Amino acid sequence: MQSDRIARARTALAPRALPIAVALALATLVAGCAVGPNYSRPETDIPASYKKAVPGWKVAQPADQHDRGDW
Repeated sequence: MQSDRIARARTALAPRALPIAVALALATLVAGCAVGPNYSRPETDIPASYKKAVPGWKVAQPADQHDRGDW
């Protein structure tokens, strides 16, 4: 009895499954194509050189060669 219901449900769903899947795939493709206006990168002024370090600033001295112990 229950297997008959499952078989009928599958038979009823099968003809609608392909058009629904195609419609979802098409909607996804169309939505991915038109997201908005063309992006244009904003213009920024890039300095020729950076400022000197402020007083009290210490230059980094990495110590990667030293053992860090157990993590």
